[in-house]
Order: sequence, then structure tokens, then C-alpha cells
Amino acid sequence: MLTRSWFESVALCSLLACSSAKNAAPVQVTLAKAPPAPAPAVARAEAPAEPAAPAPATVPVMPALPVPEGPPRRALKGPGISITETSDGRVILKTTATWGEAIDTTYSDCSFYLAAVPVLTGQLSLARAKLLPRVCPSTAGAAGKTKH
Repeated sequence: MLTRSWFESVALCSLLACSSAKNAAPVQVTLAKAPPAPAPAVARAEAPAEPAAPAPATVPVMPALPVPEGPPRRALKGPGISITETSDGRVILKTTATWGEAIDTTYSDCSFYLAAVPVLTGQLSLARAKLLPRVCPSTAGAAGKTKH
């Protein structure tokens, strides 16, 4: 029989409706032992790893030299805005939004730029927004189409 504390005895008596009278017959209660804790997991002996493949031979690599850019295809500058279409087709926009936040974004080609024009129009003052469609006019029909 396990020893129990006074609190456990009172709790058991309240569950079993023990009498508080002194001449009541003692109730013999055997507490069940707590189930044993699960045994700790034994680490499996792992199979030896396959031998690693030999490291590939290293080849010295020369750093790439910057590609000289030709003159920009188009460059528009206005009060507080600069839009440049570079010789490789990127469009670089530098301006400030109506709320004073700097916009310094490079689009990979005119299709991405033209897709962003409606959003940019809402962010810029009217005078600056009027300059946006003047870049990439030859591809104005390609707005929203991207190359894959």
C-alpha cells in the first residue's frame, strides 16, 4: 500500500463519501501506481554514410568587366523627375512621390514599366505623371505584356 498525504486522504474520502464519525469503518483504498515513463529513445546506430564524391577541380574565374553602355535611347528630365530608357532596354525612374517618398526604380524593360504607369500616375503630381507615357512610346500597345 502506498503512503498518502493528508490532502490525498481527504480527497479520497470526499470521493468515496467517507463518514466523519469516529466509529466509521476505515476504508482501504489502494492507489494505482503511475504508469512508468516511456523509455528514452535509443539512438539508432546509423549505417555508415556512403563515401562522398571527390570535390570537383577548381577553375580560376576572371571577374567580368563592366559592359560599356551606349547612349540612352530616351532620357526625360523634368522638375523633380528623371526617366531614362537605357540602350539595353531598362527603364530607370527617379522622382519623389506626392507624399515626399523617394521613388528610385529600375524596370527590366518597357513592358514592366508600362504596366506600372497606372500605379505611378496615382503616386505622382499631375505635372510629373504627364511625363510617364512619353518613355517607351513605340511599345505602348505592349502594356501589361511581359516576356518569358
